[in-house]
Amino acid sequence: MEAVRLYKKNLIKVENIPFEDSLKDDQVLVEIAYAGICGSDLHNYKTGCWISRSPSTPGHEFSGKILKIGKKVNSLKVNDHVIADSRVFCEDCYYCKKKLYHLCLNLGFVGELNDGGFAKFSIQKEKQLLKISKSIDLKNAALIEPLAVALHAISQFDNSKYNNVLIVGLGPIGVLSALSVREFGAKSIEIYDVNKHRLNKISHQLNFDIFDPTEDISENEKPNFCIDATNSPKALQFILNNIAKGGKVSLVGLAHDLSKIEVVKIVEAGIELYGCAAYNNELNQAVSFLNKLSNYISKIISQPISLHEVPYYYEKLLKNEVEDVKVIIKP
Repeated sequence: MEAVRLYKKNLIKVENIPFEDSLKDDQVLVEIAYAGICGSDLHNYKTGCWISRSPSTPGHEFSGKILKIGKKVNSLKVNDHVIADSRVFCEDCYYCKKKLYHLCLNLGFVGELNDGGFAKFSIQKEKQLLKISKSIDLKNAALIEPLAVALHAISQFDNSKYNNVLIVGLGPIGVLSALSVREFGAKSIEIYDVNKHRLNKISHQLNFDIFDPTEDISENEKPNFCIDATNSPKALQFILNNIAKGGKVSLVGLAHDLSKIEVVKIVEAGIELYGCAAYNNELNQAVSFLNKLSNYISKIISQPISLHEVPYYYEKLLKNEVEDVKVIIKP
C-alpha cells in the first residue's frame, strides 16, 4: 500500500508498505476518501516534537468509508461514512474523568500514536471514528475536524463583550474561525496575514475587511477579541501591539520557534490569553455547523493532490507559497 511516512524531523517519504487488513475486535478498516494537511502535521515535521514512533503515517483530518469492522464494534457498520476524532485520550487520568479529554495527561493523536490517513487505507479503533451522514460530501467532511478546532478557538467569543474581532493567520483554522465568528454575530471582523496575496484573495472571496496596523484608530474601534492562528513567533506580539485594553486572545497557532513577548503589555492592559488545546465537545457541533459554511467550502479547499505530492506541498506550505487555504489529499 502506498503511504506517506514520517521518519524524523524534516524527513518524510512516500513509500509502498505492507498492509494487513486483519482487525482486532475493537478496530475498523477505513478506505480513505480525502485527508487534509494540518498545521500540526507541519509543526511535527519541522520540529519533531511529537514523533513518538518512526516511521509513522501522518494524517488526522480524514474522511472515508468503512470496509470492515471488528467483532465487538457496535456503533459502526460496513459502508458507513466516517471522520476521525483525532484525539487519542486515556480515559483514566484526572482530566479524562472530568470529561476534559482535550486536556488528557496522556493525550496523543491519530497519525502520531498510530498510523493515520495519508494512505489508501487506515485501521482505527472504533472510538477514534465518528459516523457522519452520507449526504455530506466526503471532500467537505475532511474539514470537520479543523472546524472543531476553530469552534473551540472561538468558544471564548462573547458577542456582548467582544464586537471587534481580529484574526491573524489565514490558514485553515484562521479562515474557519473568521467564518464561524461571523455566523456567531460579530459586528466587526478584520483579517491579517503576512502573505499579502493570500490576504487580498481571502478578503475578496470571503468578504472580510483587512486590518491595517499603520492606521490610527480610536480605542473603541481596536480589536478586543483576537485569534493567533499562525506558525509565527512574532504573531502574539503583533496582537499585543494592536489589541484594546481588556481584550482576549485565543492562541491556537503552533509557532515553530519560541515567542518573545512584552509581558508588561499583558499585565498593564489586562489582556486575557486562552490556550486552545485541539477541541473539547465541538466535533459533533462541527458536523452540523459545516452546513452553515457550505457556500464557502469550495473557496477554501484545493484541488485534491496525490500522496506523491505531499512532501512537496509540506515544503511549499512551510514557505507560505500555497494560495489555497486548505490542501486536500485524495489517496
